[in-house]
Amino acid sequence: MTRIANPHTHDQVVQAEIANEILNTAHSIIYERMNEIEAKDPVEAARLFEKSREIHALQRSFDVVDDSTVEEIITVWGERLKDPDSFLRDL
Repeated sequence: MTRIANPHTHDQVVQAEIANEILNTAHSIIYERMNEIEAKDPVEAARLFEKSREIHALQRSFDVVDDSTVEEIITVWGERLKDPDSFLRDL
């Protein structure tokens, strides 16, 4: 039987799940804002949609064993999401 995933630890799985949840939260903040403004400001809504696509690409780019990427997401993105309004302004 062949492995379908790289060898990893339980801690790596937990950290990767935390990173994914942080990025899911970013998606939620963006989509909530997009829904608020899509009729009034379609250009800004389109820009936010593109940012959401970038986050989705980031989410798909790392593996459970990519410790440095996972740590960066938790550290950088986790901090950015503490203030959703600031997060949206800084996108």
